[in-house]
Amino acid sequence: MIRRRLLLIGAALGIGLVIMLAENVAADIVVGRTPFTNGRLGFIDAPDGVLFHFAIAALPMLALALIGSSRRWLWAVAISMTALFATFAVWQLRQDYLADFAGGANIGLGIIMMASPWITLIVMGVMALLARIIGARSGPGAA
Repeated sequence: MIRRRLLLIGAALGIGLVIMLAENVAADIVVGRTPFTNGRLGFIDAPDGVLFHFAIAALPMLALALIGSSRRWLWAVAISMTALFATFAVWQLRQDYLADFAGGANIGLGIIMMASPWITLIVMGVMALLARIIGARSGPGAA
């Protein structure tokens, strides 16, 4: 039981790391920078930024790992939504880059990205609840 949970936690952290790195490499590419130059990666230029981006990317999968869920469809939802939020961030960065960052820092994007793991967790919770309700209705003895 503990070994299985540790494997899930490792998987969650690994998936979060891959999503974070992919997002930041893509961010470098869309603004015409070479990834990993001058100690900078995408949005990340400070160690605390790395931890923050990693936490945002890993939180939904880490929550599943901590509760011990091995439901593949929930993991797929968590990974897909996290990747979609990361893709949105890169797309928005590209839009800002094309406008020569005319408006300065994109505060709205920052707020969306900080809320993204919580939005993902809420969606996953609602989907799990609906699956449980539907499963109970179609179980043994259902009309």
